[in-house]
Amino acid sequence: MDRYRITMPDGSTTDELFESDNEAISAAIQANLGASQGITVERYTNDGELLATHLPEGGYRRQ
Repeated sequence: MDRYRITMPDGSTTDELFESDNEAISAAIQANLGASQGITVERYTNDGELLATHLPEGGYRRQ
């Protein structure tokens, strides 16, 4: 498992463990009521640096 930092559109952040980038992104989108716009999901490296993950361009909204 890797540690991820999720930043929501209001600026609040949380660090959580996930199995993959996709799992972290999906959880962030679900927490934001199905919308990815304004969300940042980053994965921590072993050195403590943050690497950006990639959300779908233009945001995504489940229908």
